Amino acid sequence: MQFLCEAKKKRSFQVFIAEGAPRYQGHALAKELVARDLQTTVITDSAVFAMISRVNMVMVGAHAVMANGGVIAPVGHHMVALAAHRHAVPFVVLAASHKDCAVLTTKLILNSSMAFPIKEIIEDFTAKCELYQGINKIMKSDQGYIS
Repeated sequence: MQFLCEAKKKRSFQVFIAEGAPRYQGHALAKELVARDLQTTVITDSAVFAMISRVNMVMVGAHAVMANGGVIAPVGHHMVALAAHRHAVPFVVLAASHKDCAVLTTKLILNSSMAFPIKEIIEDFTAKCELYQGINKIMKSDQGYIS
């Protein structure tokens, strides 16, 4: 968010935020951005593909960044990444360095471009991340893998 506030000093832009159903985290983020005087529009998750051709850049957060460059991210980010790729819009993942995971687990990389982790994969990932980084968070069912 600080990045957007600093960018506002140098140029004019508008922020489009997907609502993030079912928890609607996008609404909370939009309120924070509006409070910081950033021009913000909340769109439904289903409108992302329709709106993506009108944006210059997509920025998303991540739960973890894997050693091979894959991302553990909230479900829905894969759809946004595909839409951005289709419309040649830069897709940037923002994550703090403590979210880097030195583990490369081949169980997460399936034949498709996105794998939804199952219980065994979650347990394997969590154990390895705790071993390497002391991460205590367990992946939830609302997280997916983007390669």
